[in-house]
Amino acid sequence: MLPAGFALVPGTVRLDNVKVADPQAGTATALQFDIGAVPASASMTLRYRVRIGAGALQGDGINRASATSAAPLALSSVIAAAKVKVEAGVFSEKGVILGKVFADCNANGVQDKDEPGVPGVRIYLEDGAFARTDIDGKYSFLETRPRTHVAKVDPSTLPQGATLSVLSQRNAGDAGSRFVDAKDGELAKADFALAGCSDALRREIAARRAVIKADTKAADATVHAPAAKAAPVKVDLAQLDNTLGFVDLENGAVLVSSQATVRVKGALGARFALLVNGEAVADTHIGQRNKVAEHQLESWDYVGVALRAGKNTLELRQNDSFGNARGSSRVDVIVPGALAKLRVELPQSKVAADGRAAAGVIVHLEDAQGVPVLQRTPVTLDTNLGQWLQADLDPREPGLQAFVEGGRGNLPCAPRTKPVKPSSSPAAAP
Repeated sequence: MLPAGFALVPGTVRLDNVKVADPQAGTATALQFDIGAVPASASMTLRYRVRIGAGALQGDGINRASATSAAPLALSSVIAAAKVKVEAGVFSEKGVILGKVFADCNANGVQDKDEPGVPGVRIYLEDGAFARTDIDGKYSFLETRPRTHVAKVDPSTLPQGATLSVLSQRNAGDAGSRFVDAKDGELAKADFALAGCSDALRREIAARRAVIKADTKAADATVHAPAAKAAPVKVDLAQLDNTLGFVDLENGAVLVSSQATVRVKGALGARFALLVNGEAVADTHIGQRNKVAEHQLESWDYVGVALRAGKNTLELRQNDSFGNARGSSRVDVIVPGALAKLRVELPQSKVAADGRAAAGVIVHLEDAQGVPVLQRTPVTLDTNLGQWLQADLDPREPGLQAFVEGGRGNLPCAPRTKPVKPSSSPAAAP
């Protein structure tokens, strides 16, 4: 007995690997095979193929079989059953959004053969879900609800100085976002293009690709530093109370970039309003909303909140369902400006010039006001009398290619016969 939605494929029946005729009796799902006489203590194997249709999702997917003997001694075996897991596939009620971010060198709106994709760019949907482009600049969202979505580029993840260009009317005049229609079981496409192909842009794309190609090597070459007071690791909402405030954001925190996701929390059912430097953040920035009923807690994510370089005041206001004010909370955060200074700090203690002992050369990345630039930044360092012990991201280029993250990095260098005299420069100087 075939389950609902399953149908025998004609000409596929095999008995002990020998082709036999298709069953003549029975219905489309109740198949009767005449396998002839079976010797005592012997076994025979019957195989056939089935085609699965759309109705299979409504059935149980269980294939049932039993054997009976002919008169005069009519016997029946127990029923054997095997379940087939049926997935929706093209009949899924969910959609798939896919796309790419590429450098549109000739401004024709399509990616040509010599136009590179841009890795490491984050794409958000209006519900807070996000994806990051791969080594070829491609991304995808699976299992999306069948409706019109808004895909938006996180500008803080674009190459420095890069600008986006409008590709179609779906951008609605904003090159950094676009409408995309996800339909049942279909693919929806949403591409984004960078305007132009400068040498600096190509160099950064090449650097990003090199990192992805050698993830382990890149991880070894990434230098983290706890020098700045940054936001703590995200916490489980179930561990929080419903006191009005900010989640994962401390007063005086130094943020990575001028575009931030701000998570707030408060009483369940309340209406929040976020102000940045006295100006209200539009509701279009509201992404994912979470509720923890047992704590009477609700949290909202404000996605892509624009901040200015320097000090920013974030104020969170809470109103009840009748519009009455129910408190406010404030934090000040610091956003670094563009990278302006790369400061090298040499070790103060003496190191034996035996070619083996290592000295820590500290690199500081700062803006014009001395605020640490926390964003992951490629740098090139060189020394004429020593050797770097840090893994080189691109040995083909002169000097040491490495990433500094957190505004400060300690890179080991082994002297030879004289004190090390390092020189350095940012890979993509502002």
